[in-house]
Amino acid sequence: MVRIENALQNPMGRNVLACAFRSVAAALVQKYKLPVDPDRILFLLDRVKGNKLSGSTVFKIPQMWREVLLQLTGHDFDMCIKIWEVNTEALAPAQMAALIYHELRHLTLEPETGEHAISRHHDMEDWSELVPFGDWERCPSTLPDLMNGGLPPLGE
Repeated sequence: MVRIENALQNPMGRNVLACAFRSVAAALVQKYKLPVDPDRILFLLDRVKGNKLSGSTVFKIPQMWREVLLQLTGHDFDMCIKIWEVNTEALAPAQMAALIYHELRHLTLEPETGEHAISRHHDMEDWSELVPFGDWERCPSTLPDLMNGGLPPLGE
């Protein structure tokens, strides 16, 4: 698991490292056999004030910044999952796991290069496992606990 040794203990600024989300992502990847390498993902918490349309996003890290991050950390991050604190600070753990799971589902590893590829489409296949539970953002009590439980088969 990636450890960023020189990270500030009391970070300042709008974008801060959110390495704690990596362990959640790693557990989800292992449990659901997702074709993703969480050690190649930079996790950020955006402390912007106000409301964002989404609680999170995923994007490819530009090559220049990949090189800089590699020099600073010793790790080659090719993707970033950014989570807006203002939209997620009241989420229950099951909701946060679902949010991270959703962003991980946008990624796959390219077999030829070992790098992540991203797909931004949002169709029924993206959330087919969670659709039976209704609105995961506003009704967390019906959401399965992806970390400790599992995804029940569709139709149950």
